This record gives sequence, structure tokens and C-alpha cells, in this order.
Amino acid sequence: MNPIISQFKQSLEDQLEMMAQKVLTDNALGYMKGSILITTLNKCGEFAKEEFQGHAHQIGLTETELEQLINETVSKTIKKYVKL
Repeated sequence: MNPIISQFKQSLEDQLEMMAQKVLTDNALGYMKGSILITTLNKCGEFAKEEFQGHAHQIGLTETELEQLINETVSKTIKKYVKL
């Protein structure tokens, strides 16, 4: 993987981790944490797709590859915290 793609992926992973930690440490959410975590991370993934739409070539990917990379990163983060 080229360095720009690796850096993009790492940045996305870091941002998703930060969001996951915010959800998981919010005691007011109670038993809804898992559901809220999944929804939040999926929304972050959708936002990333919208934000970078049309710019995939700048990091060396096609639009489809970028979308797949985002989907895989979101799924990996969800699986890390939620037992499906």
C-alpha cells in the first residue's frame, strides 16, 4: 500500500477510534451503547465517503477502492468493540 493510502487509512482508523471511545465512555447511554456505537461509526464512514468523493485519485485510489477502504475500516472498528 502506498504511503498516502496508508496515512489516510491510519487517520480514518484514529478518528473512528476516537469516536468509539467517546460513545463507550458516555455513561448516560447505558444499554444502548452498542447500537449507538454502530450507528455513529457508520455515519462517520458515510461522512468520510461524502467528504472525499471526487478526490480518491489524489491518494491513489479509484472511487470504488476508496469506498471499500472506508467500509472495511468502519467494519473493523465496529467488530473491535461490538460482538455481533
